[in-house]
Amino acid sequence: AARLAEEIPELNQEVAPDDDILMIDYPEEGEPSSDKGKAPLAEDQAHVVVDQLQIFQEALREQQE
Repeated sequence: AARLAEEIPELNQEVAPDDDILMIDYPEEGEPSSDKGKAPLAEDQAHVVVDQLQIFQEALREQQE
């Protein structure tokens, strides 16, 4: 996790500039949503995802300062 935290600022520098934004098409209300191709998140993976999210959030805060 520490190594990942060190690499995040480098990865953020490689990200496209703000004017190159990815637009995501969300289904309108009432439209069916498809779960095709989506793997269920196992409960034992949830803590890993939360840890990674916290690392990314901290790295983003540091970058914005």
